[in-house]
Amino acid sequence: MNSIYFFSFIILIKISKKMKLFKQIPTFIIVFGFLLIYAQSEYGLNGGVNFGVGIIGIGAILLGMEEILSRYGSYATSGQDSTQSEAFRGIVAIMSGLSFLIAGFGAIIYSAISFLGWNEAALGFIKNRPSSLLLFGGLFTAFFAFTLMIGSEEDKRSTAAVIKNIPKKLFGILLQAASGALLVLGAIEVISPVAFDGIIQQALNSIRPGF
Repeated sequence: MNSIYFFSFIILIKISKKMKLFKQIPTFIIVFGFLLIYAQSEYGLNGGVNFGVGIIGIGAILLGMEEILSRYGSYATSGQDSTQSEAFRGIVAIMSGLSFLIAGFGAIIYSAISFLGWNEAALGFIKNRPSSLLLFGGLFTAFFAFTLMIGSEEDKRSTAAVIKNIPKKLFGILLQAASGALLVLGAIEVISPVAFDGIIQQALNSIRPGF
């Protein structure tokens, strides 16, 4: 567990070195959130995880807003050259920013539910009406998949770079298809819960003989 936190801190520090001052602020907020989670894990800080997740969510929202407004995003890569970065511009940066916004709101909602002690109530609501989770997850997956499919500016600089990133683009296409399925299921559940239950039951019946 310690190694996970350690590598998370290293990655976030690398990211912050590649960002302008305004963009460093949400990054440091995210780092602070991870520190709170670490403090509960190692030192028993009461509410550290819940509060830390909420802080990370705030940082993600600020980061997403910055990308959408500036239409630019830059992230350090994990290559041998530590100064190398990937840049997203235009519509790709906007899609990336939207994915950060959705992830951030999700983290804040989770944090609020945990603080209020509504975990069981929220789980019961999702079981009864899963459309909110399906639509939420579908939108996040769609925006994230779009960034993978289009790629960064570095992905298009040479033929070798384009070939190297074919697996990433194919994975983005698969994620886009998955996001479409989630959104369609979520819409069906909103419009007709009975029809949604029928689809899920039919799917379960079709795979049950395989177990």
